[in-house]
Order: sequence, then structure tokens, then C-alpha cells
Amino acid sequence: MKQTRRPILIIAIGTWLAAGLYLSGAWIWVWPLLIVLSFRERRAWLIGLIVLRLVLMPQPMLGHYAGEAEIRPLDFTRDNQWQVSVAGQNYLYQGKLAAAGHYRIEGEIEGFRTNRSYTGYSEHDHYRSVGLIGRIRLEDHQLIEPRRPGAGFWLQDRLYRQLEAFKESQDLAFALLFGGSRLLERSFQQSLKEIGLLHLMVVSGLHLSIYDRSIDRLLKRLQVPRSLRRLVVLVFLSGLLLITGFHPSCVRSVGLVVLREYCFYTRRSIDRLDQLCLITWLMLLINPYWATGTGFLLGTLAHGSLVLPRRPSIRRLYLVMLPFQLLLNGVLSPFYVLANFALAALMDKALPVLALSLIIPWLQSVGHWWLSGLVRLISQLQRWDMLKLQVMMPSPWVVGLIMLYYLGLVLRLQSEPAFVFFQEKRHHLMLGLLCLIIGGQIAHGHSQVGVHFLDVAQGDAAVIVTTSGQRVLIDTGKTDRIFEHQRYLGIDSFDIVFITHRDDDHAYWVDELSFQTGYTSRYTPLGQFHGLAAGDAIEVDDVTFHILHPDRDHANENDNSLVILLEAYGDTFLFGGDIRGDLLQADWLAQTDVFKFPHHGSIHSLDETLTLQKDIPVIVLSYGLNDYQHPHPEVLAYFRDQALHQTFLEGSLHIYRGRFRRH
Repeated sequence: MKQTRRPILIIAIGTWLAAGLYLSGAWIWVWPLLIVLSFRERRAWLIGLIVLRLVLMPQPMLGHYAGEAEIRPLDFTRDNQWQVSVAGQNYLYQGKLAAAGHYRIEGEIEGFRTNRSYTGYSEHDHYRSVGLIGRIRLEDHQLIEPRRPGAGFWLQDRLYRQLEAFKESQDLAFALLFGGSRLLERSFQQSLKEIGLLHLMVVSGLHLSIYDRSIDRLLKRLQVPRSLRRLVVLVFLSGLLLITGFHPSCVRSVGLVVLREYCFYTRRSIDRLDQLCLITWLMLLINPYWATGTGFLLGTLAHGSLVLPRRPSIRRLYLVMLPFQLLLNGVLSPFYVLANFALAALMDKALPVLALSLIIPWLQSVGHWWLSGLVRLISQLQRWDMLKLQVMMPSPWVVGLIMLYYLGLVLRLQSEPAFVFFQEKRHHLMLGLLCLIIGGQIAHGHSQVGVHFLDVAQGDAAVIVTTSGQRVLIDTGKTDRIFEHQRYLGIDSFDIVFITHRDDDHAYWVDELSFQTGYTSRYTPLGQFHGLAAGDAIEVDDVTFHILHPDRDHANENDNSLVILLEAYGDTFLFGGDIRGDLLQADWLAQTDVFKFPHHGSIHSLDETLTLQKDIPVIVLSYGLNDYQHPHPEVLAYFRDQALHQTFLEGSLHIYRGRFRRH
């Protein structure tokens, strides 16, 4: 069987891999890139253009800035994120402002965080992909002249108001039609994410293909000429580009429509796979930061799964996407899979009706009834625990295996022997991949013995895993990132939970953890639930928790914090809670190897007379974006000559019996 050479396929995949390697520096991109380059495509030099494009990308002018700027909302769904335009460069400001307009501002410009979450998300790549090159912290601002927020914001606002007849389902209707899942309640978002339906609240290729077909069929029945039909479709999709802020799925769909129309009118023959590859390559050259975004990857895979087979089907689409759904959601249930199939099929009928309700108001009552039923169905599905399987988040090398397998499926089109091999051995390959993934996940779960300082934004959380598999949690933080860390570490429940004190940034999720996963014992400071005091000690397998503080009841809640000295695997770890610096004692510090500095780096927790702090090998500052001056510049300066780990900048710190890993 003779295979068609597809140079644009090699160029597109190679460009994506090269961009991913350049941006992340992760080894999982290396082997796939070497495999692609091994095809020795003579135009493979085009892959190098992505590196040149990345090198030439504008960089933020870091430091102090005082002057004038144009400020407008980032999008309709976020009232605390603003685009600040300074000297032709766009920066992100997170905070409250009176209105869009021309401002006189003063503040500090800084870069975005470059650390990555377990799923590969990077704040730096995400915001660079939407045209923002840095963050600005405003110290002072004065509105000179109010101005309109922009065409995209105006369109979003008008369309949202048109959906008022949906009443309490207004946010859901807007999210289904135009994206904007941030409008939904957090608990409902979590339900959609667990079931795997959150992608329906983002304008995707599925949405755009439904809009495309529906508009074209309607105009065709009205006997509108083809050229005018396609023009209307293109104008509609261009409007979605503005509404979604040039979301990659919209850019891809508009690009494919333009390319297909070009091929039609010039009578050129480019098959659908080559069209997808060409548009993907051009998209990466326009915005290389899309390469590491899950939206770009999943959208391209979804398009590819519908383009590659001779007979496209939703069933095949969801089979292709299932491993990535498990990666992102961590929950598998046959009821969830059935719900995905059913709602994907319903979207083909329901989405055009919802769109028509914008111009035919009485249809909104029908849509409101349907969406109310959808909310009740989703709520019931999540409560249905039968056959629900919690899946541990894959380790990096398991993700690499999945990537290599999918890459092989695509690249087999370039080689006749490879095509025949995959066709004959596909069942053996899938079984072998499944066995490797299961084995890898078991090994990953058993390799988490150690101490883990977790990035939970502005808050504290740490997990200790013993050699026998006992799991101990110290504080929960305030954000729901604790549950993502649980999945990555393979923890279904905790054996012991320490709460250093009752502030939300330390104890917010303690009751929810009890409800969701449970724990055997919970310890708190003196005078509270299972209260501990100085002198107490708790042994768990081969680790010991020594309670150093409080020795009495203090008037300030922070000063009542538990201070815990942990002896584990030949090292000592000191957890300082939120106590003041004058409550720290020299003998605590003398035996410490890793010090979780109190109160997120507050100046009130620094006692410069305790010089033993300067001898501690590793200092951990656990904090997120905040307005409290955490960590204080004097604290950073005091520890500048030591190994200082800041969770906001570097992510979580995992210490595996002598070896370190930041994530």
C-alpha cells in the first residue's frame, strides 16, 4: 500500500514539539522531536522558524514605571483583570478599577511565573498566548479620561443582556453559546470538570462546526448563493473571534474556513489533514505560546480525530480524547462517558436553538426549561457514586508514553512499513501501552515517600508520606489546589491532619476533606479539637512530629499556631505556622535542615537576632499573589545567600529522602 508523503505533517508536528521543548525545557518533548526529525524531510528547516520566532518575541520592560497608559478589561467574565497598554506593550493588572480609560499610573512591572503545574499549565505561557507580556502592580493610578472597553467587551455585554429571559440559567446559556465558564458558580464548574463536560463551556471546534453547518443549511434552504452563505458564516465566526479574545479553537476554525474557500475557488486540491496541519503550523508561528496550552492540543487532536478517518464519528472522537480527560479530570465513570456522548449529540440540535433565541425571545423559555433540566441531571450524575473510579494523575513519563503512542498513530501515515505494523499490531500495542501505564502509575504512587511543600497560592499546605504509605497533612490552604496535589500524589485519604491554626489560608478545606476523603485523626493547637501543646510528640512509622509551640494560650490567633519539628529520613523540618519572630527559639533552629518560614514571609516573623537562621540549608516561603507584602523585601534580603524556595515563583517543593524536585 503506497503512502502519500505529507511534508506539512512533519513540519507542523515538529514545530509544535520544538516550541514545547523551548518553552518548557522538559525531556518529554525530546524523544518525539528526534523521531520527527528522523524522517529527514528536506523542508524540515521550516521547523527552525519557530525558534527564531520565540527568540524575537517582545520582552517586558521590568522595573518601575510612571507615566500614562490605556487600561481596558481583559474580558467580560473577569472584573478584576485588566489589560494595561504601555508603550505598545500589554501587561496584566489584577485588581479593582473604576472604569476603562486613559490613566496616569505608577507601579512595578514584573514577569510572569514560569513554573508548571502537574498538567503542564504555565502562567507565563497562558498569559503570553493572550498577548500579555508581563504583570504590573499598581501603586497609584488616576483616571484621566474614561473610554469604551473595546469591541469584544461590547459584543459580550450586548449578547449577555439578550439572554436575560433565561433568568437563573442566563450564565449557563452564555457559557454554552460563547464560552465563559468563569461566569458559572465554582461548585457547578467542579461538577462539570469531574464529569468531563467543562469543554462544552468553552467555544471549541465542536461549537464552531455546529454553527457553520446550521447557518449554511438555513441559508441554503432560503436559496442564498453559496458565496454569500460562506461570507455570512465567515463574518459570524469572526465575531466569535472578538467575543472569545482570539481563542485558538476560533482561530483554527476561521483559518480552515478561509483555506477551504480558497481551495474551492482556485480549484486546488488539499486534503483535510494537510489543511489542518498547514493552519496549525501558521497558528504556532503567529503565537508560539499556544504550543503548551491544553486547549490548543485538545482542539487539534479533536479536529484530527474527525479528519483522519474516512467516516468521522463522535464515538471515535471521545475514544481519542479519553486518556486526556482522565489526565485533566481524574474521575472515570461509565455514566460520565454516556453523558458525554448524549450531550455531544444533543448539542447539534440544542446549540442552534439557543443561538436563535437571541433573535426569537420566546425560544428562551424553551431553552430555560432545557438548561434547568441539564443542571439537575449533572447534579444527579455527580452524586451517583456507582462504578466511579478515581484515577491518579499520570506521572511525566506516563504522559510521555501516551504522547509517543499518539505520535506514532499520526506518523504511520508517512511510512508504509509503519502503517502496516500499526494496522496489524494495533491491539497488541494498545494492550502493551495500557500495561505500561498501569505499571507506571503504581510505581509513581509508591515513589512519593517524602516531604512535600505544596503550592496552594496564598496559604500553607504540606504532605508527608511514610515508607508504609501513611499520609499526613499539615494545613490545607484556601484554594482548591490541595485536591489537585492529592491526585498527583495518589492520596485518596489522609491518616492524620494537623491544623496549625484556624485562619482560612491554613484550614479552609479541613471540613471538606473530612467529607470527601476522610481522615483518621485531626490535631489543632492548645484548647481546641484534639489540642496539642509544647512537649507533645506523635510518631507515625519512621517519622516523628515534635510539638514545640504553643506553651500557653496567646491572645493573637497567629501566635497560637502549632510549631512542628518533623524528624524524617535523616533530616529535620521546622513548620513555623504564623507565629511572630520573637517567639522563635534558637534551639529549634539549631537542628533544622528545612525551615518553612512563618506567616508566608511576613516582616513580623523575622527576628534578625536569631543568626542560626542563616545556617539553615533550605528556607521555604509559601505564598501566592497578595496585597500583604508577603514575602517582605527585608525577609528576601535577609535570606538572599541561602537556598530560598518560593512556592509562588517555583511551585511545590518535593523532597524524596535526599533528592529534590520542584513542580
